[in-house]
Amino acid sequence: MNIKEKLKENDFLRRIVKKHKIRKEFLADFNDFNNYYNDSGLITIQTIEYKILLLVHSLEKGMCNKELRAFGTKKIKDLINLLNQYIIISDKKYSTPFMMGCSIITEWLKIYDNNNFEKDETYKLAYDFIKIHTNSKDIKVGAFEYSTDNLIEYFETDYYNFLKSRHSVREFLNKPISNDDIEYCLNSALISPTACNRQMIKIYSVKQKNKKELLNKHIMGLSGFEINSINYFVITFDISAFSFYGERNQGYFNAGLVAMNFVNAMHSKKIGSCFLQWGNTYKEEINIKKNLDIPENEKIAVVIAAGYYKDKTLVPLSQRKKIEEIYKEI
Repeated sequence: MNIKEKLKENDFLRRIVKKHKIRKEFLADFNDFNNYYNDSGLITIQTIEYKILLLVHSLEKGMCNKELRAFGTKKIKDLINLLNQYIIISDKKYSTPFMMGCSIITEWLKIYDNNNFEKDETYKLAYDFIKIHTNSKDIKVGAFEYSTDNLIEYFETDYYNFLKSRHSVREFLNKPISNDDIEYCLNSALISPTACNRQMIKIYSVKQKNKKELLNKHIMGLSGFEINSINYFVITFDISAFSFYGERNQGYFNAGLVAMNFVNAMHSKKIGSCFLQWGNTYKEEINIKKNLDIPENEKIAVVIAAGYYKDKTLVPLSQRKKIEEIYKEI
């Protein structure tokens, strides 16, 4: 019996070692968050875009007030400053967040015009900015009336039974998922809610053989899989989207929302999937991100194994708890 095996048999020493490892991993997460979060001092296209999206969402919420009044002057000034910063460092390659920023300014100006609000210096600043940076793309922002009358056609689907019919599977047909099906699932993932609509989740499709072999080597829980038939999708979140310490765990939550919509969309296309929980060390994650060309400011949240369903496969029953065991009125 070697030293490592002896340590495992000693509960006290084993717990001491685990505490050390836990401290080490959480410290690595602290350093990542501290280095890359939105108010860390880094000025990049990504940090500016997330700040733009935050302001756009905040202005949209103001536009949802039933009794509108003059609002948002400071936010409009801040937004114009950010858009100008973006123009300087982006080489005029305007992204969706930039165009959303322009569009929300246009909507804000319309509200001031339609309601005869006082046109102060901020209005003139916004008007002059939009006159130069006209939004040539149809990117809709602002507010709209949400009516249940528009939803009747969608209510006919038995959503519960659809969800109930999905199971995690570990056998797939040995063929790639079509581009059309991937696009459908990505569009479904895109409409997932994210914190203040910052859309900080990225999805990477891993197709190169050597990169798939790297995942095969490091991902936990691959027992029972037909390795050669797996289509891998790596789900990450961008730390630079988050602006303060209270959001330190938001990335995993938002990644979960997006990932769930993604796999449910797969299920609707007869594509099976299984969530592969990311339980790797910080060192392993750094190595994998480097080999997959994933930026340092992104964290891996989960990996999804997927593929078209076989005609038949065995899956765990995975019985669920009773409602009264998870639900409590307070």
